[in-house]
Amino acid sequence: MTTVDPPVGNLGPRGPAEIAGRTQFQIFWSRFRRHRIGLIASAALLILALMTILYPFVAPFDWNATDELVQKQSPGWPHVFGTGDLGEDIFSQVMYGGRTSLLIGVSAALVSVIVGALSGAVAGYAGGKTDSLISRVTDIFLTLPGLATLAALAAAVGKLSIPAIVLIIASISWMSVTRLVRAEFISLKERDFVQAARASGVRPWRIIWRHILPGAVPVIVVSATLLVGTAIILEATLSFLGIGLAYIDNPSWGNIIQHSQEGVLLGRWWGVVFPGAIIVL
Repeated sequence: MTTVDPPVGNLGPRGPAEIAGRTQFQIFWSRFRRHRIGLIASAALLILALMTILYPFVAPFDWNATDELVQKQSPGWPHVFGTGDLGEDIFSQVMYGGRTSLLIGVSAALVSVIVGALSGAVAGYAGGKTDSLISRVTDIFLTLPGLATLAALAAAVGKLSIPAIVLIIASISWMSVTRLVRAEFISLKERDFVQAARASGVRPWRIIWRHILPGAVPVIVVSATLLVGTAIILEATLSFLGIGLAYIDNPSWGNIIQHSQEGVLLGRWWGVVFPGAIIVL
């Protein structure tokens, strides 16, 4: 009896033919879903983000509503995070303040990634004097003390708005993206597929955008993820120091802690611990 060999490349559900046909997202998801800690962290952050977005439906009280009958109340029902000096619900404040903190974190990371990716791409691809100039500017910014520079810029601006604090945080955060993207471009631009595109007359910007940048996406994504957390912490630091966003106008996790810090000395720990725990998360 004659047997027929299976077609080359068809090795079952995980054969090369199927793997080659998968999209980048499918490849990413097949790897990521095996990472339990990553899945748990992503789920926790997604739930937190949804709770802040759906604040009107999640928070039991208005964030700035006061009630003299429940002033300085410890955590319990219905005030699960306790209340402030005027009876304001801390849980509602944390949910509403999360809108500001997450908006600043994501926006500052996005601006930093755009500036860093563009400057790193140009430096890595062009090389020569262009690379030297961008690298020296990046090194100058890296030598500046981050928190001191941030505080000085915030003090110089005066009363801060959300766009202003996003730009201030981004101004001291883009350098790490520049260096990582530059290094990735220096490595990728010598690959055969880039050399072939250059030899066929493809314009430099198209080579950067269509051929090299997709290979640098993993580095950019990781940098953006880290920058979101860093931006949230920087905003909280500024607000805690009293030079960030005004608590009355734009409550955030940082200025909620700053607003509640005096109560800690009198035993009212919940005004600092709960928003602080959310920042750590």
